[in-house]
Amino acid sequence: MNRLLLACTIASFLSTSAWPQTYPPPPAAQDKPAEPAKAPPQEKPDEPVFKTLAKKVSIDGQIRLRAEYRDPIAYSSVALMNEDDDLYLSRLRLNIKFAVNDTIDVFVQPQDSRTFGQETGVADNDKNLDLHQGWIEIRNICETPLTLKAGRFEMLYGDGRVISAAEWSNVARAWDGATIRYAGTDWWIDGFFTLIKEQANPLGQENDQKFFGLYGSYTGFETPSSTSGRRALESK
Repeated sequence: MNRLLLACTIASFLSTSAWPQTYPPPPAAQDKPAEPAKAPPQEKPDEPVFKTLAKKVSIDGQIRLRAEYRDPIAYSSVALMNEDDDLYLSRLRLNIKFAVNDTIDVFVQPQDSRTFGQETGVADNDKNLDLHQGWIEIRNICETPLTLKAGRFEMLYGDGRVISAAEWSNVARAWDGATIRYAGTDWWIDGFFTLIKEQANPLGQENDQKFFGLYGSYTGFETPSSTSGRRALESK
């Protein structure tokens, strides 16, 4: 019996060592799903004209209606000095400003200025629409504090007694020409040259009316405040 058991054990050992065990093959690797095809790049829509031509565009306007009673009408003649009249005025402005970049601005201001009833009839048109301002301004020229403005523009220097736009007028003033400014930390100086009227002369002489000059300002003066002045008086 023991011999039979030993023979079976040896036979079992020989069978396992001579013929290696076979294992089921590993599962085949599944193919990765194909990536979806990329959509072709979409073309960018064309940008608006204003955005391509300017960094910033601002639009505003003015509607001004005014009634006046004049007595006398004017002091230019004796007849007008003895008359009185009432007037109704209107002034309409459209302001369009283009900031081309950080140093260049363009400004356009059409204006319609009229007196009610000034046309000879309801079908007449006195063509009161005009370009009140239209200029280009360039700052920091050659990386210096130099500013150039050219075109038709308003000017204001000092308290406006001599050079100002005279906004009380229903038309207001504007000059055709150019200004150049150099600005320091606490001072600036302007040079301006404008053409008031172009006059043709058959004799070849120049009779144009020009207006030009220099104006500067210094703001570095220290002025005592009202509080310090009041304390100085109280101490006395």
